[in-house]
Amino acid sequence: MKPSGVPWKVYLRNGFGQRFSRLGERVGSQWMTYNPLVMQQFHDSALDNAPKVVNALMMVFPSVKRVLDVGAGSGAFARNSCAADVSWLLVSIPSTARNLPPTRCRLPRL
Repeated sequence: MKPSGVPWKVYLRNGFGQRFSRLGERVGSQWMTYNPLVMQQFHDSALDNAPKVVNALMMVFPSVKRVLDVGAGSGAFARNSCAADVSWLLVSIPSTARNLPPTRCRLPRL
């Protein structure tokens, strides 16, 4: 059942992406498992959570100047903290995630 607050376009994209991902897991295709539709879903989720995660990080470690984000995905957390004068090193950004549109600032390609 489609949740009431989710637009049809997003609902269908997420559904197709997840099914394609499950098929990729069954046949052993990494590209199908981490397809662009499911990567966009991960990115949207990270954007929703980034302000809370970055604020919590800054509250617990107020003097932090450098962060290592292993498994950074689309880099949404780093993009959310661009104004906080924090240097981020992002590790393992999939190529499909690097092709997503930037949100707040540009990240260098690894």
